[in-house]
Amino acid sequence: MIITNYIRSNHPGFQPRVIIHVGAHRGQEMAEYEKLEPSNVIWIDAVPDHIPYWNERRENLSLHRQPKHSYLVGLLAGHDYVKRDFFSFSNKGGASSMYTGTEKLYKTWTSVKETGDKKIIESITLDTLLSMNGVPCQDVDILVIDVQGAELECLRGAVKTIKNARFVEVETSREEIYNGG
Repeated sequence: MIITNYIRSNHPGFQPRVIIHVGAHRGQEMAEYEKLEPSNVIWIDAVPDHIPYWNERRENLSLHRQPKHSYLVGLLAGHDYVKRDFFSFSNKGGASSMYTGTEKLYKTWTSVKETGDKKIIESITLDTLLSMNGVPCQDVDILVIDVQGAELECLRGAVKTIKNARFVEVETSREEIYNGG
């Protein structure tokens, strides 16, 4: 997590209105986001599989902070309502993606394998998902995208959000880790 350290070092006292974390997984970054004292944190993941783990992390927050965190489910891509494949991986879903893994992925992370479980999920853009949930794009101060090779897809559907976000962190790779990613 680079963004929280950068903000605390270079913008001390900055308190974000809304942090969006796309690729929520199990909410491992929750404690880091809490240090920034945001008004709201919205976690987005393609499938609801991680909600129980995310809820467990959330329950460790004070009762005052718990309502500030919400979890949305949506496969974020560049277009709304397109059926997409979503592939599950063996590392508790951490590598799950709309793309299959490359040889580089399997050589680098030898314990990671595709499980053979493939879901067909309808895509949605970030801008549409936020609108449907009453989150004004202009309120998003921080956008973090970590979606296992589908970052460009997600960015294509986040035009309004990016235009308004003050800070954006996107995980990228110089090598192809996912086929097509």
